[in-house]
Amino acid sequence: MYKNTIIMKRLLFFVPCLALMLVSCGNDEDFHVTRFYEKAAVMYADQVVDSLHLQTSDNWTAQKNVDWFDISPTSATIPQDYIMWSRIDITTTPNTTGKVRYGQIFITSNQPAGITVYQHPFLNVSYPYITNVSEDEDTFTCLDIKADTATTGQVIFTNYADGATLTSNSAWLTVSNETYDKGTHQVDYTLEPNTTTEDRTAIITLTSNGVSTPISIRQRAYVEAE
Repeated sequence: MYKNTIIMKRLLFFVPCLALMLVSCGNDEDFHVTRFYEKAAVMYADQVVDSLHLQTSDNWTAQKNVDWFDISPTSATIPQDYIMWSRIDITTTPNTTGKVRYGQIFITSNQPAGITVYQHPFLNVSYPYITNVSEDEDTFTCLDIKADTATTGQVIFTNYADGATLTSNSAWLTVSNETYDKGTHQVDYTLEPNTTTEDRTAIITLTSNGVSTPISIRQRAYVEAE
């Protein structure tokens, strides 16, 4: 919605000039701005498109310092005495490296600007929550599931490509085997009672666009009532 949005500088200066009329409205000092709306571009492993929004008062060109993503457009001409919002599209490939990918975009204009682009090595799982965070690998773990009764839990995730799947590696935990179009999904899984005296762990694997993220589900051991 920011693309091709234009704001005249004179309108932006209307309110400040009322407040500082005696100080600043008597001169013709130019106003220049170059800034990104976003603090950073954060992408998930299966995500191959994103966009940034740049506000500028002057002509600009953009460059990047890595090869793993591309940007478009790489320049724009801004009419004199105008401020314009431009959308910069980012395209890339799924991150199958197992590590975070970093890169920067640099804007050359009357005032320079820059922004960092990140792509995580894992998929966007919002529940269970991350319980172990490292630079390159995060663990999504749901702990302390009841042992004595059959129960259900939920996985909530957002996939950025059609055809995402969930699979379980354990017979005592079942999850839907359907595929999911891109979007946010809330999916139930079912656990059988744990009649053993040991805690047990199952892995639900979320796969999207060739990237898989394991989600650990731990069920407590059975304890006899005293």
